[in-house]
Amino acid sequence: MPWMVPFFGILVIPLGLTHIILVISQPVVAWAWCTLCLLAAAIMLPMIPFEADEMGAMGQFLVPANRRGESLRKAFWKGGPIEGGGPDQRSPELSVLPQQPWQIVRAPIWGMSTPAVRQCSSRHT
Repeated sequence: MPWMVPFFGILVIPLGLTHIILVISQPVVAWAWCTLCLLAAAIMLPMIPFEADEMGAMGQFLVPANRRGESLRKAFWKGGPIEGGGPDQRSPELSVLPQQPWQIVRAPIWGMSTPAVRQCSSRHT
């Protein structure tokens, strides 16, 4: 459902930016920190890059659909097939949770990665 992505983005991105402004302005304007505001900002800020990724993925879905001659409006509101897509064979059934809890926990994070940390190995002599 690609239509959910921009609507969720309308909620997440402005609220995240508002939290940034509020956290920065707390010590300047109120001369104090608000614990609940800091907690809300800590929860909201990681959502911004994930939502930006989703916006990019939505574009990667809609552009090829438009190139194939599909209605952009229909692809936006109803979705459609993904080229080369199919059922995910890696995800276990939820019924195996008691026997294999670790596989259920790992399934949502397959394919995620973090940037590699590079260390400078050059030595100055």
